[in-house]
Order: sequence, then structure tokens, then C-alpha cells
Amino acid sequence: MAQSPVAVQVPGMQNPRADPEELFTKLERIGKGSFGEVFKGIDRRTQNVVAIKTIDLEEAEDEIEDIQQEITVLSQCDSPHVTKYYGSYLKGSKLWIIMEYLGGGSALDLADIWSLGITAIELAKGEPPNSDMHPMRVLFHIPKNTPPSLNGDFSKTFKEFVDSCLNKDPTFSVIEDLEKSLHAAEDVCPGITDQMINHIVDRVQRFSVS
Repeated sequence: MAQSPVAVQVPGMQNPRADPEELFTKLERIGKGSFGEVFKGIDRRTQNVVAIKTIDLEEAEDEIEDIQQEITVLSQCDSPHVTKYYGSYLKGSKLWIIMEYLGGGSALDLADIWSLGITAIELAKGEPPNSDMHPMRVLFHIPKNTPPSLNGDFSKTFKEFVDSCLNKDPTFSVIEDLEKSLHAAEDVCPGITDQMINHIVDRVQRFSVS
């Protein structure tokens, strides 16, 4: 049975009477998910920059247990390699999760490559991996589970392309294998020509040098 927002308990929950909108100033949005958004923000008490993640618990009521588990893990971590968790606030049905702000840049490029691999599977099979699962639950499963792969009667090159896109190793770059990956796209898009592939590779190489 789903919990009501007021009944939700998470580690580091601050004074329930505290209004997070009075304590923090939201700046630009830096991320968005199925049920929540992430903002760069300012702690008005210290003027420190923080990350503010807001989740609508009414929309994510089936995932409250997973959210609690994620926050529990974060609250127990004390490492310079793990994003710091500063606490949570509840206002109405919105849970505000206050985290350390990481200004090292966006992970959108890597996410786009992951999305490309998932899209390739969907184009080949007619549906994405875990299509029978709620999107929010899939989000929590991705870090813990083995990446999906493309099975079936498809070329070895196409399968290797999908595996490259869905590689979780942060030191691995699908760009290093770009030309091979683009040729793999010919399996599903015969209109791609060698001239187009050479043009894309040339542009990426110029961008990398600059």
C-alpha cells in the first residue's frame, strides 16, 4: 500500500515545519526525470551552492520505498568520491533533497550515448528493454543491473555498437570506435553513405582537437 507524503520517513529529514522555499533559492534547472527535477540552488543561510532535487511523491508513490533506500545509502556514505547528502524537506507532496552541487560539467553527453543504445534496441526489437517495468523503477535498476544487450538475428557489428553505447565503464568512449559504430547504423538505415560517415568523423576529430 502506498504511503501518503506526510507519512514518508527518510534519513536526514529536517524540521517538518521548515519551509524549504524560505531556506533555499532555486536557480537554473540542471536536470529532469520522470517525477522530479534537479536545480542548482543557494542555501540562504550559508550562501553555499547546492543541488536541489525535488520529487512529487504523489506521482512517484509506487517508488517511495526505492527513494527511501537511495537516500539511506547516500546518508551513510562519507567519501570524497560520493556526492554529499545534506538533508531532506517535505512541502506538500514535494520532497526536496539537498545535495552537494557538482560543477564539473554535465553527464548529458554520456546519457545521450546510453539513450542511443536503448533506442537502437527499440528500433531492432520493437520495444525498449524492461518495457514491462515502470520507468521510475527502471531508473533505479540501471546502476545495479548488467546493461541490456541486443539479442537475435542481427549483425555482429550492430550488436557491438549497442554494447559500446551501453558500456558503463567511465573510461570507455564510444567515440574512439565512432567510424565502426556509424557503419553499424547501415543495418537499419541503408541511406547512410560513406561520405556522410567520413564527414561526421572529420567533424568530431576537429572538435576534439579544438
